[in-house]
Amino acid sequence: MEKGVVENMPFCPNCKTEYDEGYTVCADCGARLTDKLPREAGKPPHAPEEKTVRYAPMKRTFLVSTQGPVESAMITDILGQHGIRAFVQQKEAGNYLNVYSGFSIYGEEIYVDEADYEAAAALAGEFLSQPETAVDLPEKNPGRRRVRILIGSFVAVWLVFLVITLVFLSK
Repeated sequence: MEKGVVENMPFCPNCKTEYDEGYTVCADCGARLTDKLPREAGKPPHAPEEKTVRYAPMKRTFLVSTQGPVESAMITDILGQHGIRAFVQQKEAGNYLNVYSGFSIYGEEIYVDEADYEAAAALAGEFLSQPETAVDLPEKNPGRRRVRILIGSFVAVWLVFLVITLVFLSK
């Protein structure tokens, strides 16, 4: 093996994408694939890529119980807008009920990092203390019902008249 060359087959020299054997042209940029990918100067062989995902550990602290996924989604969205990470977990056998019936009767629990608990509790408390807004349904209009009954009666009488007329005309 030559120095400065990583040997795997085949690679795109432009995109640095690795392909399975048998491919000869890069699907992304159209370049001819090579058997050897030149190593970038100053990088050791098999160096990790630049894209590093950082995981910040979270000391989980219980915040609040919710009635279901909609309420949980609203609260976690509010927390996320304020930069607070949240973790939602279904209560008891909720996961199994979701798989079996598509919903859970047990509700969900929201957890946050211990360091963010005070701010999260204030935001969740503010959201949960708001009164529920009732949907104003229109009042039933008895006049509309009468009109529908009259139209239905007229259609019924017309159909009877049409049947009688067809019977007499066919004789």
